[in-house]
Amino acid sequence: MYKCKKMSLEQAENIYNTRMQEDFPQNELKPFKSIRRGHEAGLYDCIGLYDDEEILGYAFFFSIKKNSEKIMLLDYFAIEKNHRHSGLGGNFLVLLSDFLKTADLTIIESEDPTAAKNEEERQIQASRLDFYEKNGCEYTGIDAYVFGAEYKVLKLHPKRIFTREEIVAFYNDIYQSMLLPKFYNRNYFYVK
Repeated sequence: MYKCKKMSLEQAENIYNTRMQEDFPQNELKPFKSIRRGHEAGLYDCIGLYDDEEILGYAFFFSIKKNSEKIMLLDYFAIEKNHRHSGLGGNFLVLLSDFLKTADLTIIESEDPTAAKNEEERQIQASRLDFYEKNGCEYTGIDAYVFGAEYKVLKLHPKRIFTREEIVAFYNDIYQSMLLPKFYNRNYFYVK
């Protein structure tokens, strides 16, 4: 029986140093000290998908409070290699719903397939975007550039209707909270 539970910072660091190095391109991995800083400030949660004690997947979230609303950004999401394309990722998103119900809005970034460097990359990115959309995520109409990667910005189970302007403002606020000021500028992050 699968279950979700919060990881300790030590478990998250182990995942970061092993699986995340393979699961994500280097330009998408922030230094672990940033994750630690957010975790220690109570703004960053690392959730594992477990089968008994084995971690089959993970989801890392950064969150902020703004105008009494909690906004979360899915920072990293992956399923263990041997379990991909089995439906487990979709099950994980469903199992995360208890954790996500504390958020008024969950923002998800998915690489923009139209910005892919080659056909293989485009297919992978299109597959990821399709995965999120099949599992209840909706495109917000917002595109973003974050540390060299172009993303489609999605939302998952918002508690109310958010305008595009509100989502852009929340999204900017998340990155202003997450990044050091020298990295929060048009060279590293902007919304189109």
